[in-house]
Amino acid sequence: MALIADGLPEDVAKLKEIIKEAGTNFIDDVLIITGGLPFKFAKKVTPDEEKAVDEWTDRILATVK
Repeated sequence: MALIADGLPEDVAKLKEIIKEAGTNFIDDVLIITGGLPFKFAKKVTPDEEKAVDEWTDRILATVK
């Protein structure tokens, strides 16, 4: 499982632990964004935010190949 989360880092860390404890195959590289989901469909996505999502996606895909 790969995770994009919208929230505080400490809350995302708690969520990661819950997912791992449930036995889910989990990729530790979590992308934390702000501003609501679905992130890619928002009208106010900045070029830097889009680049961060694209780079994260590339890293995730590289780990599952």
